[in-house]
Amino acid sequence: MKAEYKFYEEFDEYKAIKRRYQVDTSTYSLKKLDLMRLSWQVGLSKDSKQTYPLELREWKMSFIEAFIEEDITNNILKFKNLDKLETTEKGAVAYFLGMVFTYAYMYKNCNLKHLLHLNNEEIIVGRVNESSPDLWGYVDKNQSYLVEAKGSLINAERFEKFEDLKNAYTQLKPVYGIKLNYEQRQKNGLVKIKSWNFSFKKLKKMIIGTHPNKDFNVRHEAIDPTSGDKTLIEIDGDKAIHNYYSNIMTFLVQNKDFAQIERVQGMEFLVIYSTRFPYRIGLFKSLYDILENKFHFRSSPDLSGLFKEINKRLEGLDPNSFENDDNISLGNDGIIFMNKIE
Repeated sequence: MKAEYKFYEEFDEYKAIKRRYQVDTSTYSLKKLDLMRLSWQVGLSKDSKQTYPLELREWKMSFIEAFIEEDITNNILKFKNLDKLETTEKGAVAYFLGMVFTYAYMYKNCNLKHLLHLNNEEIIVGRVNESSPDLWGYVDKNQSYLVEAKGSLINAERFEKFEDLKNAYTQLKPVYGIKLNYEQRQKNGLVKIKSWNFSFKKLKKMIIGTHPNKDFNVRHEAIDPTSGDKTLIEIDGDKAIHNYYSNIMTFLVQNKDFAQIERVQGMEFLVIYSTRFPYRIGLFKSLYDILENKFHFRSSPDLSGLFKEINKRLEGLDPNSFENDDNISLGNDGIIFMNKIE
C-alpha cells in the first residue's frame, strides 16, 4: 500500500498558490498494519508510571479501522466514513489521524528511531522562551527533526485549513536548538551526564498536514520551515525513552503470563495475542529484557543509561526486511504488530 505526499522546501513555497500546484505528488510505502502499530504511540500518558487502560488502546485501533481502508485495486490508503460524522466529531478524528499519519510519514521518510511528544513535562528539563511544538525525533546524534502535526477531513487537492499550518509554523519558527541529556555509567560505577546538541543543519523542522484528496486518498503536505530564533528546548533522554515505551511495556508486563517468544528472521520478540483485534503485538526481546524492571510501579526505577542502552540494542534491528510483508509491521523502535496466524 502507499500514501501520497507533496514536499515543500519552505513555508513561503506552500503559501504561493501557483507553486502548490506545481509540486509533484510522490508516494511512500505504508500499510494499515503500520497505522495500527503507530496508533499505540500517539497520546502517550504524561506519567509513564500510570497504567494505560486496554480500552484506550483498543479505541485507538478502532479509529484506524473505522476511517482508513486499503484500496487493493489502486494500491493506496484511503479515508472512509467521513460523511457519517458530525462537525464536532470531525475535529477529534482529524486531530488523531493527523498525529498517526505524521508518525507514519516521519518514521518512513526520515528513518527516525524515536519520535517523542514534547507536551510531556516529565521529559522536558527546560525551555528558553515559550514555544511548544508537538513532536521531536532523532535519527542519530547528527540529525533530528522538530515536528508539528495537523489533520483535516476536508477532501481537496491541498490542505484547506491554512490557518492551522500557519499556527504550526509559528510554533516551529522560534526554535533554534534541542539539547538532549542522558546519563552514562562509567567503568568506575559513577554516572556522567552527556548531551546531544542539535541546531542549524542538525535540526530540521517539519509541518505535516494530512488530509483526503478529491478521491479520498490519504495525502500529506510536508513543509520544511528552516528558520530558528531564540528558543532552546532541553530534554531528559532517559526519562523520554522510559515514557516512549510505557504503552507497550505496561501491556506486556501486565499480561506476561500470556506472552510467548517468537523468532522472526533471526530476531526474537516477546509477543501477546490481542483478544479483540486479529494481531500479535510485541517488542524486540532485547529491549524488553532491559525495560522490564523499569516498569514495576511500586518503586521509582533507576533510569541511568537507559537512553544509551536502548539505542545500542536497536542497532541489531532490521525493520526494512519486512517492508514488503503485509503480515508484519516492525518499527525502528522495536515495536512489532503481526497478523494472527490462522
